[in-house]
This record gives sequence, structure tokens and C-alpha cells, in this order.
Amino acid sequence: MHLLADFILKYPKSILVSIIVLTIGAVFPASQIDTDFNLEGFFPKDASTIEEYNLLADEFGRDDNVIAIAFETENILALDVLSDIKQLTEAFENIPNTIETISIWTATRIQVVDGTLITEPFLTDEVLFETQTVEFWSDLRTNFSEDPIIGNLLINN
Repeated sequence: MHLLADFILKYPKSILVSIIVLTIGAVFPASQIDTDFNLEGFFPKDASTIEEYNLLADEFGRDDNVIAIAFETENILALDVLSDIKQLTEAFENIPNTIETISIWTATRIQVVDGTLITEPFLTDEVLFETQTVEFWSDLRTNFSEDPIIGNLLINN
């Protein structure tokens, strides 16, 4: 121990320069280290937990690639709120690598008309730019609340 202390005291500048060089040399390899916090990384590949997780992920999607945004408002169908939601939806759709954006602006109504399955959006741009009747807004609110997807997923009544 005394030998090490004597060596450090005898060559402090050389030791300091050596430590700085080693630190600088370690920066690049350290910056190349990838971290992964996926559930799969914590278990062996053949673990039953991972197999069950993969079955759920195949059916419902992964849990590490979803962003949910919720907010509270007095009236979800107010024009300023609808406009804000539309702008957010379009902004999220334009984020690179975004696969799907779900909002009341992308929600579709599914109906059977004369034996034909028809899908149409609940909301169109005309909602923001044309004057709508009180009956239109009432019907839209009813359609939203009665729809099994929107009523339970996108809008909390």
C-alpha cells in the first residue's frame, strides 16, 4: 500500500494525464452501449412468462409503443376543442414511424344499410367550417355515447 502511495506522490502529473486519456478513450465505447427496458430482456427466451406475453402482444399489441393523451373538458363537441383535437391528431400522424393515431377525428361509424356494411367518419372538416344545427350536435353526441368503441375508449361519459 505504501508503494502505491509513494508512486502516486512521485508521479502525480503522469497519473493524472493517464486517467484523463483513459477517460477520453472510454467515452466512445460507453456511448455505444444500448439499453433495453423491454420485458423480454429480463427473462430467459424460453420462459413461460415471455411466451404468454408474446401471445398477448400478438393479439393486442405491445405495451411499450403506445402514447395515450387524456384531458378533461366541459364539452368535447365545442368547436375549439374539436379543432384542437384535430390539430393534435394531424401532428401525431406526421411523427415519423407512427403507425396509427386514434382519436374522435379518425373514428369511423360502422352501419349496415340495405344489407351493405358501410363505414364513414363520425367527424369531417365541415363540422368546423359549416354551421351545424342543434339536432346535428345532439345526434352526434348520442352516436358517440352509443358507439361501443368511442363510448368506452375515446370518450368517458
